[in-house]
Amino acid sequence: MMLGQKTHGAPAKGAASKLRAPRLGASRRPLAVRAAAGPAGSERFDYIIVGGGTAGCVLANKLSADGSKKVLVLEAGPPGDSLEVAIPAGISRLFGHPVLDWGMSSLTQKQLVSREVYLARGRMLGGSSGSNATLYHRGTPADYDSWGIEGWAAKDVLDWFVRSECYGDGEARADAGAGGGGGERVREPGKKANAKGPKRGVC
Repeated sequence: MMLGQKTHGAPAKGAASKLRAPRLGASRRPLAVRAAAGPAGSERFDYIIVGGGTAGCVLANKLSADGSKKVLVLEAGPPGDSLEVAIPAGISRLFGHPVLDWGMSSLTQKQLVSREVYLARGRMLGGSSGSNATLYHRGTPADYDSWGIEGWAAKDVLDWFVRSECYGDGEARADAGAGGGGGERVREPGKKANAKGPKRGVC
């Protein structure tokens, strides 16, 4: 699927906007530097990560975990600490948001009766992991197995899920197959679902 990017603000004359109008703000705010290193040469970093999305944040955390390395993360979006991000019900306000979303869509798809598909992509520290309903799911084991890729079977990836999780109060839950020492905090939802499996809310 080819990607395109929608421009924010007023559409061109005679053109109809294909994205729902954002609820907050009318146009994209100009890029502002919230934090910067000192004068050139005054501060050095061992690593510079361009893009503070999901992968960039995980990488920065891993590289700086033991405190021996200095890491600079460059991110175009804001910190991602707004109420729309913090509250699960705020997810609907993030779609097409002029600041917290990149406004991406597919190009016209012939197979979809010449329609375009809106693609929610978070523009904030944490990237698209911030534009979700704070729900966490490992995926269906059968899907991993159906790929037929060596090292990516359900039993292969399970250990990585367990290692990354910090369940509830930090203790592993053997009955749920959840980990307790990772950096990703997860917990059971307030109302337990009947379905078995690692379907939990993210703290």
